[in-house]
Amino acid sequence: MDISKDQIRRIHTITHALEMSDQDYRALLDKWFGVTTCKKLTYQEADVAIKRLEYIATKMGKWQHREGNKQKYDELGNRQGMAKPKQLRMIEAMWCDVSYQQDHEAKIKALNRFIYGFFRISHIRFLEGWQAKKVIRALQEMKEHPAKRRRYAPAAGAR
Repeated sequence: MDISKDQIRRIHTITHALEMSDQDYRALLDKWFGVTTCKKLTYQEADVAIKRLEYIATKMGKWQHREGNKQKYDELGNRQGMAKPKQLRMIEAMWCDVSYQQDHEAKIKALNRFIYGFFRISHIRFLEGWQAKKVIRALQEMKEHPAKRRRYAPAAGAR
């Protein structure tokens, strides 16, 4: 059986999280399976590749394994007036694009400081829907205009 589109997407997502160059990615596939593209893997080989890549990324602290179809913040769904899990995931992903921190834990701490600077809310999970929209708009502005990032930074005393 051939590799599925979901497996291809998963392999590419993990290699991106690992910040693996295309050359290294292809060399790894060649070493493991004798191919230079994941599209030539069988379904079973792709499953093995995903498990190996997840293991490597988890050990490096760049990946968190989630069981089943649960996604981050799903447990916070259906709270009236509060930000939806999809919004929270979007905010976190956008923050990772504009932040300067090196590891994921430091990025999340910085995001929470950023949110505290705007709304005096200690954690992203406590955002209301209207606040999430404002944070998303600010992050879009920061991504489009990197020179304005300092303008949106919380005051030095807000930690």
